[in-house]
Amino acid sequence: MTDAHVLVRAAGLTVRFGSTVVVDSVSLSLAAGECLAIVGESGSGKTLTARALLGLLPDGAVLSADELLIDGADVRRNSEADWRRIRGARVGLVSQDALVSLDPLRRVGREVAEVLEIHGDPVSGHRMPWAALDETVTTQLGRVAMPEPEERARQYPHELSGGLRQRALIASALAGKPGVLIADEPTTALDVTVQAQVLDLLSGLRDDGLGIIVISHDLAVVAGIADRVAVMRSGRIVEVGATVEVLSNPRHPYTRMLLAAAPRLPDASFPESSFPEPVEGSRPSTSSGGDPVLRATGLGRDFRRPDGGVRSAVDDVSFDVLPAAAIGIVGESGSGKTTLARLLLGFDAPDRGSVTLDGQPWSGITEGRRRSRRGDIQYISQDPLGSFDPRYTVSRIVAEGLRGGSRLSSRTRAARIRTLLDSVGLDASLAGRRPHELSGGQRQRVAIARAIASEPRILVCDEPVSALDVSIQATIIDLLAGLRRDLGVALVFVSHDLAVVATLCDDVLVMRDGRVVESGAIGEVFAHPRHPFTRALVDAVPRMP
Repeated sequence: MTDAHVLVRAAGLTVRFGSTVVVDSVSLSLAAGECLAIVGESGSGKTLTARALLGLLPDGAVLSADELLIDGADVRRNSEADWRRIRGARVGLVSQDALVSLDPLRRVGREVAEVLEIHGDPVSGHRMPWAALDETVTTQLGRVAMPEPEERARQYPHELSGGLRQRALIASALAGKPGVLIADEPTTALDVTVQAQVLDLLSGLRDDGLGIIVISHDLAVVAGIADRVAVMRSGRIVEVGATVEVLSNPRHPYTRMLLAAAPRLPDASFPESSFPEPVEGSRPSTSSGGDPVLRATGLGRDFRRPDGGVRSAVDDVSFDVLPAAAIGIVGESGSGKTTLARLLLGFDAPDRGSVTLDGQPWSGITEGRRRSRRGDIQYISQDPLGSFDPRYTVSRIVAEGLRGGSRLSSRTRAARIRTLLDSVGLDASLAGRRPHELSGGQRQRVAIARAIASEPRILVCDEPVSALDVSIQATIIDLLAGLRRDLGVALVFVSHDLAVVATLCDDVLVMRDGRVVESGAIGEVFAHPRHPFTRALVDAVPRMP
């Protein structure tokens, strides 16, 4: 590899906050047509390293480097104006917080068009007329597997699912045809089939000469796209090398720990016995029998399309959840998983059907009648930052979930909060921080701590571990399994990650276009899928080498 092919070169890259070193003497390089993955636990410094390459470090951060070249240019002394000329045109960014990154007051199409409005046509540099902009935006959305791209371009971010928002971000980052793409957890919110499409897209762009730096906690995703992988811990790169070599024969103990913690979906040829055994006496029912803690009967929810038509986001869904049971709900982005979760929680009212909690009406009643039972059913969302008051500290956020919180002494409340933070792998020293001071993984753990603070009977989890690194993900899965085993807490677990669902859940509902197309025991459904759509989901799951 000659210097002419090197797009990014960093040597001795260091980031400090005061006297605290958070990125410590990192050296890396990226060639045209290469994908470099940076992996490590939340807080390891991988995102700060990537943002240093874009001049997007937070206030108070001080950058130093022996060498820092972007496309041959020394950027160590770049002004903000210099960085603005680079971002979008020469280096694109896909961040992990799609809802925060997209302007809530701007339609998706205008978001994608922004880089073209700033930098002009990627080839000529000339200003693009509106008609050409709209055509390019539609093309870009189509390239990242956005369904109905013309309609989605007219929508606002809050009208899209998490996966669709992430695809809009990727389209925006690629619109200016940059030479380098920095992708921070680019497939975190995507279902496995769309994840495979996006990885294929990124692989194709890499083959065409795009240099890609992927930040990810998903080692299976890394295995499917990266040429080289750098493993970070506590601000340092502890191991680097060819992806197959690092993931197959890791030298550093930390790398071996990450690999051991990664969830895996057994091969479809494995017998059903290769899947985890259900919690004794807690097999959930996807039929109408038994004595459920939660029952959904014929649920339906419709939405009005912009053209005046009606789309059924959930259509005729029925199932029961018994105490201490865990049901996984899987399907593509936009299949109705999150809408179903909102119906179960009573956040939205069904247009058809009903929900009961402990045999008592839960849908079709006022929120005032629900209030005394709200602590029995709690929600863990896929977007923790959007669910937090940005003015609140971590301690106050977690305290919101405590039963009788206002009647507890300050000492008792503080002790309970420390216990909750410890149970989700967070240090008590974070209690005084605010949401924007936490990493994505740390915010997700705070959301889980708040949800379990009320000692609920059932947790409705919408992608609760999607933003977590594999070791903390394993800790949270063990925590949820412990809540089932020790306290009888039931779980409804919405996820695009079939490996995580297979690790935690007993039964699964497979959703497509608002309907359940297949259901049953995890081992039966994933090892021997009957429906073609289920087979496609299982086949699309990325595998480790």
